Amino acid sequence: MRSPLRRVLTTGAIVLALALGAAACGDDSSSGSTSGSPAPTVANAWARTSAASQTTGAAYMDITGGSSADKLMSASAPADVSAKTEIHETTMAHSSGMTGSGMTGSGMMEMKPVSSISIPAGKTVKLEPGGYHVMLVDLAKPLTAGQKFTLTLTFEKAGKVEVPVEVRAS
Repeated sequence: MRSPLRRVLTTGAIVLALALGAAACGDDSSSGSTSGSPAPTVANAWARTSAASQTTGAAYMDITGGSSADKLMSASAPADVSAKTEIHETTMAHSSGMTGSGMTGSGMMEMKPVSSISIPAGKTVKLEPGGYHVMLVDLAKPLTAGQKFTLTLTFEKAGKVEVPVEVRAS
């Protein structure tokens, strides 16, 4: 009776060893992403200084997509930086009136909240002055040059990514 039991144990040990070996050789590219692809990477994050009377600020950065497309859904800042954080886009405002040339538009820039920003796979989306940015609403105190804080970005697939931000003179 020892022979069949020994055979079962030996076979089980071999199967287990092969399974562990295969797992050790697996792809490590998940980087914590729920989609199995690397999370977007964020570089060059900075915010502008603000005057004492300003209640809002803005943060900018470069977001490069991983191996599959994702979306930036929201951002948050610590309470000692701002009470609320929104994703915004700066666009050219258009008036309803017609100009002599038949063109509409006032030439004024306006900021408006957006629900998300698409981050294409392998492409860089720049959050920069005059375009997309993270709006810091109800600043706790003015943003000063050299100050550092952490923004938490939430992506649709990759989840939360913490980003160090440095305040620079504008």
